[in-house]
Amino acid sequence: MKRYLGITLIEVILVLVVASAIIAMSIRFYTYLKSDSDVMQVRANVDAIFVAMKDYYHVNCYGYQGSANKLVPGTLNPAASPPSIMPIDITSALITPKFLTETLMPTSIVNASGSGTNGYVAQFNEVTYTNSNGTVVSWQAQVSVQLAANKVSNATAYAGWMAAECLSNISGSTVTPCASSGNTGSFLVFQRTIANASREGSSTYWQMTPSLNTFRQMYSQPPSSSMSGATTQYFMCGN
Repeated sequence: MKRYLGITLIEVILVLVVASAIIAMSIRFYTYLKSDSDVMQVRANVDAIFVAMKDYYHVNCYGYQGSANKLVPGTLNPAASPPSIMPIDITSALITPKFLTETLMPTSIVNASGSGTNGYVAQFNEVTYTNSNGTVVSWQAQVSVQLAANKVSNATAYAGWMAAECLSNISGSTVTPCASSGNTGSFLVFQRTIANASREGSSTYWQMTPSLNTFRQMYSQPPSSSMSGATTQYFMCGN
């Protein structure tokens, strides 16, 4: 009896089915890893901007020593009458002076050609808190991330994955703070206080007046502020 060597159609189909399943699983696994990597990169970019903003705050907020050793108020000093929402250009204010030395790596999540610098918008918000000692006014750093157009429909999910404070939209050169954003929009908003800012950066005025530096640190503590008897405490540049 003559035998024929080869494979049947059923065997070919089985091989194709198995191969297709492996390819599909591999694509899904790659997509998951890529998405997870992008989320981590965006969070790293946001953290880097916050660190740069803290250094910017300490160098430019209080002011610098001008002629006759007089204080020239910094951009965030109340004496300079800054707006309650102060935009910070990431390129000119953080990257050029080398406050921000890390490269903002692109990801598929962020609209790199959007607002701000590569889709990232930085600003300082004036915030007011009321406690038993009275009213406290201070600056809050905010970094917003513009989502890519194809990611906006999943904005709420991305906000949860990256622990964003809220969703918002841009208005002019700043993004509406969470307090009045309605938690909707195409921007992920991250907000932090300046309380734990790095002391590596300081203005020339700060360096020339160590006693003032010490006094400001003591005065900004709750016990002494309550002893002062003032109903409004301005913790903006140690004012």
